[in-house]
Amino acid sequence: MDIQLTPDYIASPEKWCYASIEHIDFLEEPVSYKHFFDNYLLGNKPCVLGKWATSHWKSRLEWTRNEEPDFEFMAANFGEMSLIQT
Repeated sequence: MDIQLTPDYIASPEKWCYASIEHIDFLEEPVSYKHFFDNYLLGNKPCVLGKWATSHWKSRLEWTRNEEPDFEFMAANFGEMSLIQT
């Protein structure tokens, strides 16, 4: 993948800056990195990723049951933990 960030592109915020957001795309299905890079990352455009993006995370596999938080599991494994808020 060859991306060229020319001074022309960087100096033109209308090409990459979203001053007001009227719509945020929901990416329900996986997209290629090139598509994500070109359409969202490069332009700093927000999007919401579907469940596919986190389906392999340990927290999604162990901390939930039937798509809901498994509070019993969390209490048994993390109930005595202290959180530090900064």
